[in-house]
Amino acid sequence: MTDDKPVVEQIHEYENLVANVLSEGMKMCEILQANVLLEKFPPSWNDYRNHLKHKKKDLKLQELINHMRTEEANRLKDKLASQNLNSVNANLVESSFVNRDRTKQEKGHKGKNSERRQFKTTGGQIKKKKLVCYVCGKEGHKSYQCNQRKGRPSQKPTPQANLAEQDSEIIAAIVEANLIENKTDWILNTGASRHFCTNRELLHDYEDTADGECVFMGNSATAGVIGKGKVILKLTSGKTLSLSNVLYVPSLRRNLVSGSLLNWAGLKIVLEGDKVVLTKNGDFVGKGYLSNGLFVLNTISMNANAS
Repeated sequence: MTDDKPVVEQIHEYENLVANVLSEGMKMCEILQANVLLEKFPPSWNDYRNHLKHKKKDLKLQELINHMRTEEANRLKDKLASQNLNSVNANLVESSFVNRDRTKQEKGHKGKNSERRQFKTTGGQIKKKKLVCYVCGKEGHKSYQCNQRKGRPSQKPTPQANLAEQDSEIIAAIVEANLIENKTDWILNTGASRHFCTNRELLHDYEDTADGECVFMGNSATAGVIGKGKVILKLTSGKTLSLSNVLYVPSLRRNLVSGSLLNWAGLKIVLEGDKVVLTKNGDFVGKGYLSNGLFVLNTISMNANAS
């Protein structure tokens, strides 16, 4: 494990490795699994590793992972608090300089303003400044008058994404601009109206979609839909999750699983701190973990051959 990568993501990789070992028929008790992970702590976690080693009780893998996620969350909280404090101090210093410069400018222009009041134009035409809207970039109106402003009805109808299965907008409620590209993880998104896949090789029963279909992002941007098919997700719990009518959108940075569609299919989604648990009729199906503000499902890497 290294310090230049989130610990939670590295835990997920280790869980996948253990799942692969167990699937090969090799036996490995949970205490041994935990001890191996404990010895792989990154350098900045040495003190915390020594603290765990001095505990009288031997930790199982899941217990150790819970401790690590709590420690990671506390470290992130302390880091954000420190950054916010530095930001406040910087703003206070900058504000004092701005106010001082503004006072000097007001004093310097005070005399000039009185002279301008007495100035009269004689026969000349005063050029008016052109109004340019910063929302749409067009001239002739201000931003608060723009029909394209968020919350105002547009004069031109917004193109809708019409699929054979439904006649409504396809929405992926996630801001892509702030995401690091990772096309192997599957994000559980309760705001998405459909499942989305960025890897063509994972799609079974694939078929192209009509030209012009698009998906609306959380930041008002759009992305083109190329095709659709079925995806079989293999969870680390040993169970599989079959996703139908998955839209192929290669321009997305992450694969998305619609939480609302899972719920409609009878799965119960429970958020517990930094993890999400999936059950159906009381039976455990799978789980996920919180990473950079997104819930990532625990899946085993797949190399599917789409048909």
